[in-house]
Amino acid sequence: MNQQTIAKLKEIQTIDHKINLLNRQCAEKSGSLNDKHEHIQRLTQIIADKKDKAKKFKVEVDKKDLDLKCNEEKIAKLGVQLNTVRTNKEYSLLTGEIKSYKADNDRIEDELLNLFNQFDAIQKEITDLEAKLIDKKKELESAAGKVAEEINELKRGIEDAQVNRHKSLELVDSETLRRYEKIVQSKPDNTALACVIKAFDNINEYRCGCCHMDIPPQQVVELKRNKQDSNVVCCKSCMRILYVDEIQP
Repeated sequence: MNQQTIAKLKEIQTIDHKINLLNRQCAEKSGSLNDKHEHIQRLTQIIADKKDKAKKFKVEVDKKDLDLKCNEEKIAKLGVQLNTVRTNKEYSLLTGEIKSYKADNDRIEDELLNLFNQFDAIQKEITDLEAKLIDKKKELESAAGKVAEEINELKRGIEDAQVNRHKSLELVDSETLRRYEKIVQSKPDNTALACVIKAFDNINEYRCGCCHMDIPPQQVVELKRNKQDSNVVCCKSCMRILYVDEIQP
């Protein structure tokens, strides 16, 4: 392949790598904001769950408080009845009931104390989390403006690179471009061109600069001979377009 076409393809490849890098940077910056949004959403959900738990504690407290008052009313009524009993058996039965209700109330009061402690603890957690949520929202608001400016700057760089790419594309024939694009799409690193390099362990052997597989000597000769024609020579291993630099003997 003639040197002018190779030069233009290398130029296009450099631009493509730059565009890919800028696109990745845009995605990373957008992703950083998404992470902050997700953090805020998780925090909001945690607060909602804890508030729901606090409501359940409150319902349980109200229920036990009602049980306590009911028992106290029963104890009061039994106390009145004690004044009207006529036998020791009746007196013993009533005092036994009163004792049972009082024991029940002691248990309910212990449970209420435990519920109050848990309720206070979860209320403190909610207060702390709500303060943290406010800070995270302020942090997101501050970051959003800065990231938006950075992304706009990156997009301007992408637009400029695309303009330069279009200019370079006009100087390469359509068939070569088709092959170039096909190779780019098939490679994780989006690299379609590979320079032929000397093997570090044998200066008489050559390898692909990308996959590092051996290049047959006759293929290297063909590349050197075809510097002025339009033939495309590809690595038989990775199928990238091969070229030789002027420094190669």
